[in-house]
Amino acid sequence: MKPRLLWADPDTELLDLYQRAFTRWGFVVRTVTDAQECLTCLREYDPQAIVLDCELLWGGADGLLEFLCDGHRPASEMPVILLVGEESQTLADRFELPADHCVRKPFRLQDIRDRF
Repeated sequence: MKPRLLWADPDTELLDLYQRAFTRWGFVVRTVTDAQECLTCLREYDPQAIVLDCELLWGGADGLLEFLCDGHRPASEMPVILLVGEESQTLADRFELPADHCVRKPFRLQDIRDRF
């Protein structure tokens, strides 16, 4: 069975690129562009991994990470990769994040894939 990946990023063009690449690598990829969609997808899709951009619209990554911290992580072994820009580098310091990895943008897609 192919691993289910949820990728949340506000840039729809990049999401299309990410989805095509990870589908080629054997993942089933669901993409969302804002925090509300991501929250819905977390509940309904039950992903095995999530890639979350810090600059997500409608509540941002902060609220989603707090939601995951409050025990709402769909699976205890679900890796969470947080994509951060230089200006949001301190986000990881503000919370005890459930993120397994913080990856600074720009990044190579292979670097994300290798974290699973």
